[in-house]
Amino acid sequence: MATRRRSASRCCTCSGFEQFERELLETLIPAIDAAYPTLAVREQRAVAGLSMGGGQPLNIGLGHLDTFAWIGAFSAAPNTRAPAALLPDAAAASRLRLLYLSCGNQDGLLGVSQNLHRYLRQQGVPHVWNVDEHGHDRPSWADNLYHYARQLFRRAAGPGA
Repeated sequence: MATRRRSASRCCTCSGFEQFERELLETLIPAIDAAYPTLAVREQRAVAGLSMGGGQPLNIGLGHLDTFAWIGAFSAAPNTRAPAALLPDAAAASRLRLLYLSCGNQDGLLGVSQNLHRYLRQQGVPHVWNVDEHGHDRPSWADNLYHYARQLFRRAAGPGA
């Protein structure tokens, strides 16, 4: 019976992520574009997050390169898809204006981002990779959000490795 509960909760979690992705793409973004004077083109759309929310911009953003050109992930959690599943076609990443990954060297989740960084480097995908001296904490996220935000909508070409 305990096995069933774990299995069911895992399915609910996966289902929740899928529902969030649909809501973001089909409801939230169109509602924002309708209510505010946005530039509703992929080159002017960014997504970022931290911790559990750090996996979401990778899962959603890399899966919808027709919608997002700027992606940031800070201390991405294990809900992040495997690197080859996130970006099965490395050439498609050339559409990105910025892919920013960061994690603290004392963060227990470092391996998640580090594995993606290695895969991106092996595939020749330009990205920014920042490892700081922090753990899974606010100082790391605040610093990296600052550095990510300073690069948004400014780069004329794709990101540097």
